[in-house]
Amino acid sequence: MKTHFYKLFVFMLLGFFVVSCAEIGDSDSHNSLPPLPDKDDVCSAMDDINFMKYCYENFDVNKDGKVSPSEAKA
Repeated sequence: MKTHFYKLFVFMLLGFFVVSCAEIGDSDSHNSLPPLPDKDDVCSAMDDINFMKYCYENFDVNKDGKVSPSEAKA
């Protein structure tokens, strides 16, 4: 009788982990980023002025005053 109980317990525990992992994997809220205030400037969402200045100085390749998504990826 105890063997059946342990098998059932292990099966239920395994099922719990499978369902929990599936819910975590299906969640899009953790993988999506909020929209940028200015879609042409990835620095527009930054709140650290010093880091923003650093990004403009080092990653704004075409010197238009914005760090485009393609400049940020490079």
